[in-house]
Amino acid sequence: KAMLVTTEKDWARLTDGDDDEEDSAVAELKKRSRPFPIVLTFEDEDAAKALLKDALGGACPDDAG
Repeated sequence: KAMLVTTEKDWARLTDGDDDEEDSAVAELKKRSRPFPIVLTFEDEDAAKALLKDALGGACPDDAG
C-alpha cells in the first residue's frame, strides 16, 4: 500500500485547516501523509563545524564547537 510521506520539517508546516477551502485541502494532505525523519551526519564533524562557524562569522556559541 502506498502512502504519502514528507519530511518532519515540512509536515509541521502544514496547517490543520480552518474555514478556508485551501487550508482545508492542506489539512487533508497533512492528515493523509506521514512525517519521515531525516538525520544529517557528517563524516568529518570538525570540518563541518568550522565551515558553519566561518559562514556565521564566528557567531557559534562556545559549547557548539
